[in-house]
Amino acid sequence: MRTITSSNPNWPLRFEHPDNWEPRETFPANGAALFLRGPIRAEAKLFPSITVEARPGTVTDLTELGQQWVTRRTVLPGFYVMGHCETTLAGTRAIQLDAACKMPYPMHARAPEMIPTRERVVLACQDGKIYEICYRATEDDFDEFLGVFEDLIASFSLDNPFLT
Repeated sequence: MRTITSSNPNWPLRFEHPDNWEPRETFPANGAALFLRGPIRAEAKLFPSITVEARPGTVTDLTELGQQWVTRRTVLPGFYVMGHCETTLAGTRAIQLDAACKMPYPMHARAPEMIPTRERVVLACQDGKIYEICYRATEDDFDEFLGVFEDLIASFSLDNPFLT
């Protein structure tokens, strides 16, 4: 396992992930975003992934936060919510949503194959910041890599590693 932290001390994020998941940090204008690309089998068309984002936000109601996420996702073909529950993220109240959709493969083809995909997202808001951690994998791979997402959620911290 490797520990990864965001490089922006104003947006501290820290979590663990397996060595075979490739991390990449992106640099939004305000916030923090990290992307993890999971392993892909030779016969697979899409790879599992996890995105970890923090951004400013005034929403404090978890139901509203969940509805905003659903609204953004409804543009995906075949999107539907499979379930939701309350949970915690780094000791903060959070909401977890499970959803399904179809992702085009290849992405920019005229007539792409539509691959059944599942997602699990955990959303939290604290001190004017919104945290969104989303796991996505093909329907066939979802259960196989779900433990990676669950371990990441369990290790997730909002501590500032630059101040410790």
